[in-house]
Amino acid sequence: MNGKFIILINSIRRDLEAIAAIYDELERHPLTAETDILIVIAYPGQSRNQ
Repeated sequence: MNGKFIILINSIRRDLEAIAAIYDELERHPLTAETDILIVIAYPGQSRNQ
């Protein structure tokens, strides 16, 4: 699969659900070297300096 994916995880409770969904999608559409994936983990109230 060529293309770009942006995956935003913004809830601690949903991390495992999000990871499972990513694996399910990758099983259906194998990646190629041209695929870019950006995973952003942004928990509400979390500071970069912690």
